[in-house]
Amino acid sequence: MAGRLLFTGDSPDKIEAQWQLDKACDLLKAGHHGAVDSSSCGLLAQVQPQVAVVTPGNRNPFGLPDWETLERLNDFSGIVLNTKSQGAVEVTLRPGAISWQTWK
Repeated sequence: MAGRLLFTGDSPDKIEAQWQLDKACDLLKAGHHGAVDSSSCGLLAQVQPQVAVVTPGNRNPFGLPDWETLERLNDFSGIVLNTKSQGAVEVTLRPGAISWQTWK
């Protein structure tokens, strides 16, 4: 297997708290477009993502991603890719390596 991915969908922190995840992940797709009640410290401490991708729409009316969520992602992840500011994201996982590119 090339890597571990975690896609949390729109699960809020109350749901994340119920998960018993015991392995780190290479890539985390941040929850609910970067809303404040997703990608909690508890979840991030469990999965310790190497790369996190947050996918708010460029013109979303909700101001996502939330700055607190971005701060948490930066604290727990080596790299945070944000489609709002960086455009499309492509991530490639290979055994022992992860790479990405972005474009608008």
